[in-house]
Amino acid sequence: MIKFFRKIRYDLMEKNKTGRYIKYAIGEIILVVIGILIALQINNWNENRKNHKKLTRYLYGTLGNFKSDLEGVTYYIDNLTDENEKRKLFINHSDYNVFTRDSLEQSIKIWKKGIGIFNMDNDFKQIENAGIEYGIYEDVINDILEHYNWAVFNMLSAEKLFNESVDKDNNYMRNQQNKYEFNYGEGLKSYQTESQAKEFIIELLKSPNLRNILKMDYERNEYYISDLIVMQTRLKEMIPKLENALEINSIQIPVEN
Repeated sequence: MIKFFRKIRYDLMEKNKTGRYIKYAIGEIILVVIGILIALQINNWNENRKNHKKLTRYLYGTLGNFKSDLEGVTYYIDNLTDENEKRKLFINHSDYNVFTRDSLEQSIKIWKKGIGIFNMDNDFKQIENAGIEYGIYEDVINDILEHYNWAVFNMLSAEKLFNESVDKDNNYMRNQQNKYEFNYGEGLKSYQTESQAKEFIIELLKSPNLRNILKMDYERNEYYISDLIVMQTRLKEMIPKLENALEINSIQIPVEN
């Protein structure tokens, strides 16, 4: 093809047909430009196709993490709600003598909140670090960005404050009160007899300090349950939106080349 165009160009030059030669040269340049543009377009199409496959693969991973997070949040809501019901019954109990020493000790323990509930989603971090255009996924990816950078961030910040407060309360019960000796484990001697230990822990349970700690923990749990319900609702909205964006019923998971 190149030889063909070159022959035409030489024929025009030899016959001194300058005007036609110039027109031909311009036409040849236009054809070259069109060829370059077509090549660039094909290259862009291939790049977009590769990027789309990458995004789709990463978003399937994010979808799995969302579903895992929803299971964890739902379980934690149920678990914490049950724990608070028991805490409320315990605080309002009229006679602690009916409990054993071990059950009393278990009932005043305070646990940290939400450790390890949320996946921080390495799949989605791959999208952020890839530096590629989001294309048809732009809306849903912006929603996911908001989810991780705002909703999850605020949730983890709340957890941090809750757990710092729990540490202070546990510090009082473990180290500051000097009545009751905790039964930490088998084989560790206690100088308090079972009857003495039970007497002292009941005395603690009648004191404003310990009762306030238990009530504050109940209130903390209520706040945390409310936050978890908001997160649960958010995940229930995000999952079908992401599924819809991926057209989960018609697109197979892309295989990495």
